[in-house]
Amino acid sequence: MSSVTNCRDELLPGLQALDSFEKLAVEVLGFISFLVSHATLRLNQQVFRRDILIQKSSDHKIIQIL
Repeated sequence: MSSVTNCRDELLPGLQALDSFEKLAVEVLGFISFLVSHATLRLNQQVFRRDILIQKSSDHKIIQIL
């Protein structure tokens, strides 16, 4: 039984380090996900504004033609 305990004691620091790394990886991936969603939102806003400007420009051209 003591050999099992010794083996467990030898592996424990590595397992704790792996757990810490896993928690850090989850934090980093969450932050990257936030950045991507924020960038997507900003891009959607810019495209929406551009579409509005194009529509206004088209409306103005139609009015000039009439």
